This record gives sequence, C-alpha cells and structure tokens, in this order.
Amino acid sequence: MVESVVTIRNAGHSYDGRHWQFRDLDLDMKRGDILAILGPNGRGKSTLLRAMAHLLKLNRGMIEVLHTVGFVPQDFAGSFPYSVLDIVLMGRARHVPIFRNPTKTDTAIAMDASWLT
Repeated sequence: MVESVVTIRNAGHSYDGRHWQFRDLDLDMKRGDILAILGPNGRGKSTLLRAMAHLLKLNRGMIEVLHTVGFVPQDFAGSFPYSVLDIVLMGRARHVPIFRNPTKTDTAIAMDASWLT
C-alpha cells in the first residue's frame, strides 16, 4: 500500500466563525499525485495551502503532512529583484547551515526543481 504524503480529514476554516472558506474537506495525496485547487476568489484556496504549510490553524478537522510544505504566496513582493533561482534556493534554507551560502548541490537541486536547466 502506498503511504499518503498529505492526509486531510473533516477540515474546515472560517475567519469570522460564520462564513466558511471550506469545510468537511477530506483528501489523501500519494507520492506522485498532482493536485489542482480551483475555485472562485475568496473560497479558501490560499487558506488551505497555508493550513497545509502549518502557517494557519484550522477551525476544525486535521491535516497531516509527511514532509515539509513550502508556500510562496501569490502576492509576494520582495524588497530586492530576486531571480527565480534565488526564490527556489530560499526553499533550501533549512538544508543550509547558518551563515553559509548554498552549495553547488543546493543550486543543482534548485535548478532541477525550478525547470531552469
């Protein structure tokens, strides 16, 4: 049996306690699955992604994620003119020791992940 990398059960979130961005959501994602989250504005797509990255606590239900989830918000505005490679390399930060620069291996992994090669 293939292990789930993301498990969501009875998940729901409301910012005001009356209007739900989503609720009663169940999902199992296996390694290699592709997921598209579609819907009108204000329906909880970004809220769900924030909850999956543990940046936001659900009002109900649970989300279990086997690995760390990275999240780059759609309205990201950096202070500097970062390249795509710079942004993807930031996702490697937890693998780079403090006060160190990314290695050639980190750059190769980022290049592969960003399809810049």
